[in-house]
Amino acid sequence: MWVLKEMIVLPLKSYPDLKKYPDYRELYENYHAEEKRLNQYRLDSKQEFFELFGPRFYDLWD
Repeated sequence: MWVLKEMIVLPLKSYPDLKKYPDYRELYENYHAEEKRLNQYRLDSKQEFFELFGPRFYDLWD
């Protein structure tokens, strides 16, 4: 992900200390909050898939 601020392009992952800069603090927090939400969604989706597909897995070979 790239950040464009005042004509300076910064790769977000290359600057882990962006939270120290007041101009980028909100962007940093929003990015990581969204990343955490997406990771939780992926884990929940994977768990739901295994719950739904697990009992029928061996039926594929019968």
